[in-house]
Amino acid sequence: MIYLIHHLHTKNMANLFSKKQRNCVKLINYQKRQLQFSSDVGGGTFALNNFSTEVKRIEEASEVAKALDDYQYHMCKLHQNFKDDDPKFKEYLQDQKNVLKIITALRLTLSAFERDPENQTQSLSRIIQTMQKLLGMMDLMEEENKSLEENGIDAELKLDTKVRIPKTRIAEHEARIKKIEQLRYELENSEDGISLSDEKKLKIGNYYYHTNNKEKAAKVYDEILQKNPNNEIAQKNKKTVSDQVNKIFEKEERWRNKNVDLNLLARLVEEFFERDNFKKVETVKDPDSKHIHIQARKGGTLRALAASKKAVHISIKGSPNDFTVSMAMGEWVNNMVMMTATAAVTAVFTGGLSLLGQGAGLILNARFRQKLWDFITDAINSTSKLPVDTDDESVFSSYAQSRPHPPKPETPHDSKTDSSDSFSSHIKESQTTENLNDDTIQGQDTKFCVYCGTKIPTNAMFCSKCGKTQS
Repeated sequence: MIYLIHHLHTKNMANLFSKKQRNCVKLINYQKRQLQFSSDVGGGTFALNNFSTEVKRIEEASEVAKALDDYQYHMCKLHQNFKDDDPKFKEYLQDQKNVLKIITALRLTLSAFERDPENQTQSLSRIIQTMQKLLGMMDLMEEENKSLEENGIDAELKLDTKVRIPKTRIAEHEARIKKIEQLRYELENSEDGISLSDEKKLKIGNYYYHTNNKEKAAKVYDEILQKNPNNEIAQKNKKTVSDQVNKIFEKEERWRNKNVDLNLLARLVEEFFERDNFKKVETVKDPDSKHIHIQARKGGTLRALAASKKAVHISIKGSPNDFTVSMAMGEWVNNMVMMTATAAVTAVFTGGLSLLGQGAGLILNARFRQKLWDFITDAINSTSKLPVDTDDESVFSSYAQSRPHPPKPETPHDSKTDSSDSFSSHIKESQTTENLNDDTIQGQDTKFCVYCGTKIPTNAMFCSKCGKTQS
């Protein structure tokens, strides 16, 4: 049946919209309890009085089909003089195909139902549901377009990045977009083969963008580009979103071929914050552990009062041999422990970000940012090629003992010192053998790394420089 429906609606669409003439026609006529189909969908008349069962369902189907038909006819009139390559006409044309397909399916189902009502009840119910979902999604999208226009936002295909939905109305838009996306998913995965145009999908992506849901917007644009890599509007919209998402983080770097245990790295970052007297540190992970997000804030002191709602955000994303670490300053995310790392990043972006260094408080100054970034870099280099096994507490404990610790928290006097007294310099100095006595490292008994010759504590399981296991 699906092949027959596809063949019929494709042939009839060619007749309805030839290059020479575009005809706007009604596909059904429903009055006096009779449902009459035009020849464009195969023809035929069905009198509701002839049905002995499911009469109310057939009445419902007739009403919904008539509403869909009215919609396609109205849209045909609006787009009759549009050029073939106009995006708005392409969007309408796909809508028209969907309406033609589902009304053809209804005619075939009613024909089969007359002969065998017992075995066609389920098919009738499915067709009615599909028509209701299609009509509902179209209505919701029209409603969303109008609502965006009220806020001065062009709902068309190319992103307008200069305006945003007021925060007081975000929830209203998000609820509507959620319904649209659910209907889209159900329609595209239905037996009736409903498919949406790229133009309509672009609008859905734009809806997500205007509600600050950049990741879902990018996902919709990617979906379009997978099927149509040459869609220029989707390419531009994806680039716009990607550029903005990348600006979430003030500092970002990608590491490859390091074989770093990302869970261990996250724990070392947590320890850094704790040693620097951050009052609250929270960490969340995605289920696959490929994305870890940490937030930390000072608070509790007069100096940090102005920044008590601000937090440092560290995002670790990827795999041991290919990962990215990012750093930003943003709002503290409430209830982050209930989220995935990906959701936490979205929440940070939605809640508002500021460049690290803007505002008051110790955690915002440039020296602290450099110290934190140097620590992360040194931790990556020091743990590189360590066994990826953070479930073993002894590995973490031994490494924590053997590696240089983060520096003490800054004091007003420290903040005036030269930038050369950075955390990176502190690490390097503590690792320079020529500054050490022959027998001790900061008062500890020492030995030489069997691989690179660096002096390390006798009880160290790993070299703090090359990271290799000591036999």
